[in-house]
Amino acid sequence: MKVLLMMMISSSVTLFFLSVSVAEATARNNNNNIHNLPQFPLYRRENEGNQEQRRGRRKLLEVGDSSSSSSGKSDVIQMDALYQGYGTHYVDLWVGTPPQRQTLIVGTDSHIAGFPCSECINCGGGSYHTDRDFDERESSSFEKLPCTECETGTRCPSGKDYCDMHVAYQEGSSWYAYEAKDMVYAGGPHNQSLLHDDNGDSDLDPFHAVKFSFKFLFGCQTRLTGLFLTQIADGILGMNKNKASFWSQMYQQELLKEQSFSLCFSRQDIFDKKGTQAGAMTLGGYDERLHETPAMFTPMGNASQPDGSYYF
Repeated sequence: MKVLLMMMISSSVTLFFLSVSVAEATARNNNNNIHNLPQFPLYRRENEGNQEQRRGRRKLLEVGDSSSSSSGKSDVIQMDALYQGYGTHYVDLWVGTPPQRQTLIVGTDSHIAGFPCSECINCGGGSYHTDRDFDERESSSFEKLPCTECETGTRCPSGKDYCDMHVAYQEGSSWYAYEAKDMVYAGGPHNQSLLHDDNGDSDLDPFHAVKFSFKFLFGCQTRLTGLFLTQIADGILGMNKNKASFWSQMYQQELLKEQSFSLCFSRQDIFDKKGTQAGAMTLGGYDERLHETPAMFTPMGNASQPDGSYYF
């Protein structure tokens, strides 16, 4: 059984779309009889890869108009590949100048993003995680926020001049960090940082991802406990309806026209640290090329947590 799960969060509505396709038991291993999930990257320069590879990467476009974004809500969207972890999905976030990759779990239950920095000792980088810890000393655009500029309700420890953060989770994991800012962009080629935009105009073009770079507020982690030490992804990306969430910060800096994003999840039977593609994250709207049926919406109501969290 293959499951395609789609979710959209915006300033006023939530989309929760589930599509399930079951192959006949006698043909479980025949890919022609299984629902065709999105293949990423969906776009590649025409001179890279053979014709069959290029055709495979563009399977998604066969059900839509390849000349437009088909977002339904916005004409400025960005689509990034999602990867499968231990019961989670994560996205590439390239941080700093020059960019360093950090893989972050996409979480709609919080607004704070965090990943290990150089002060974090034995925090999973190079062993459990996909990447080494982010080294802020190598980034010319990194800023450690002083006490006068704390933005997420954090406080400064006695005698210290930084914004202290502590996040704990019900299953027992937690992390400690300080508030920081740096240039970031999501998505792009999985194993290649980008320094310049290729001047493309397709939301499916990974080499166009750096066009959506912005100064991002996050937690520079100094200590981890529990599953944050042993998970595949380096950190977590808060995506709820809070002004400090990733997509909201993009909107505030005028990189998105719509206060919305959507998540398309798929699940693979086997995955590894090198990155197993398992869906897409669309920032600034939703993309109808990922749909088999029309989108359906329902009001969010008043069920959110005080910080803007929603649980699905």
